[in-house]
Parts: sequence; C-alpha cells; structure tokens
Amino acid sequence: MKSSTGSATSKPEATFLLVAPSSTDTEILVDPNIDKEHIPSSYRPITKEVKTTIKRGSYTSQKFSGEWTLRQKNLVQERISKLLSAIIEATKTVNDTPTMESNLATEKFLRYIFYGNE
Repeated sequence: MKSSTGSATSKPEATFLLVAPSSTDTEILVDPNIDKEHIPSSYRPITKEVKTTIKRGSYTSQKFSGEWTLRQKNLVQERISKLLSAIIEATKTVNDTPTMESNLATEKFLRYIFYGNE
C-alpha cells in the first residue's frame, strides 16, 4: 500500500480472530424413523456435543517495509542537489580568493602545543 501522505509502505501479514474459550452444549438429534407423537418410553434420544466458539473480535498484524515513497525520494534528492551546488559554489569562491600572509605566529603556536616551548 502506498500512502499519499508520504508514509512508509506496509503489507498486511495476517488477520487473526480473537476467541473466548469455547463452550460445550448437548444437542438432541432428530430421528426421522420415530413419530414425535408416539415416542416409546424406552426410547433414548441420540445426543451430540456441540462446541460453540465465541468471537470476541479480530485484529490485523502489519509489517512496515521502510520503503520510501517516490515523493520522499524526490525531496531527499532535491536537498542533496542543493547541498552539492552550495558546496561547489563555496569551493569556487574560496579558490578564487587571493591568499594573504597570516599575522599569526603558527610556528610558535604549534611548538607550544607539541613541545611546551614558549
């Protein structure tokens, strides 16, 4: 499923049924060979146990793939393109700037850091 809002895609894994413990009832089966009005006194009806499942609800489990939508991919590619253009422009500007002699005493500074000499 693809969403128009830009969310990740998902695929339903399975739908599950929530049930309560089943109850057992006894049901008397109808005998077509016996007349209902003239039932013998020694007659024992045939019974059958019927399990009844009580449905409580259902739920669906989904796993999200993490796949980006086309819109999300395009937005990220646009941002990367803007960033790359800005880096190229900054590099050109820096490379075209003339260098000047620094008034910092870098030799003295590095000697102090590495050797402790003042």
